[in-house]
Order: sequence, then structure tokens, then C-alpha cells
Amino acid sequence: MQIVRNMLKDAVALGYSFKAGSEHEVDYSGQSVSKAIEALEQLDEGHVTILNERGYRCGSAFIIPDLGDDEVIADAGGWVIDWMDENA
Repeated sequence: MQIVRNMLKDAVALGYSFKAGSEHEVDYSGQSVSKAIEALEQLDEGHVTILNERGYRCGSAFIIPDLGDDEVIADAGGWVIDWMDENA
């Protein structure tokens, strides 16, 4: 989950926030990386939505916590793809 932690830290550094939980239920919303990771680690499959500084969705990721760092982000969109191109 280190890669997810790094991604969320970089999102916060840009002023972004995120929603973390299952695909249909938000378990955490805000800018706390540790609380988002905690919420995701409780799930077999998690979802993160990245919100820009205006609160608009700018990226998303499908997370499978039990996989290794090179596979934990199973699917991505928007800003997350750009981040992965530069960092993964």
C-alpha cells in the first residue's frame, strides 16, 4: 500500500482531497492519508476518488490492498494515471 500512500500524499500536496471506501459507500472523506489508508485496508476491494481544490473529481483508483505495490492500483483514471506514469 506504500504506492497508494505516496499517491495520496502527493494529492494532498497539490491541495486535493479524496474519498475512500467501497465502490458504493464512502468510509472516509478528507485529506488524511492515514485515515484513507485505514479505510481501504479494511476492504477486499477499495475505491479512491481524487477531488481537486474546487471539489471536482479529477481522478480515481480501484485498490486491491492484498496485492503488491506494483499491482495494488488495479485500475485508474484521470490524475491517478498521470501520477502513475511519473511515479510508478
